Amino acid sequence: MNRVIHDIYDVILKIIILVYGEDFLSFIGINKNIKEVLKTEFVTLKGNKLYLDFLCLLDDDTLCHIEFQFPKARPNDLDRFFDYNIVTQVTQGALTETIVINFTSKKFSEKIRRIGRSKCFNPDYVYLGDIDYAGYWRNINLNHPIL
Repeated sequence: MNRVIHDIYDVILKIIILVYGEDFLSFIGINKNIKEVLKTEFVTLKGNKLYLDFLCLLDDDTLCHIEFQFPKARPNDLDRFFDYNIVTQVTQGALTETIVINFTSKKFSEKIRRIGRSKCFNPDYVYLGDIDYAGYWRNINLNHPIL
């Protein structure tokens, strides 16, 4: 996919999640409240910068890390997301759950990443095309403050 199109999708979804927060989380199946939206830029010991798409602290004191991927997450993406989890868990002192949102492809090149002999990284996946939009909109609260 063209990088410019990828960046446009990425920015749009980041704006949507910042504006709608918990409504967006419930839309993708997470029924928890956001305590705090956290920074998404980290600097490593080598001076490299890591940029997460979205990171927040939930009401159960776990971290929710969301990555938007177009068209799908690849093995090197999973390596990067695992690194992000390690950084966020160390800096925030909380368990990090990763959700990968595929916007344009139902296919996943790899769902589980094996690290060494004993560790597996297995984020949750959401394909936006599988969501029952009509059912969701029928149940929407028209008295919501944003509407």
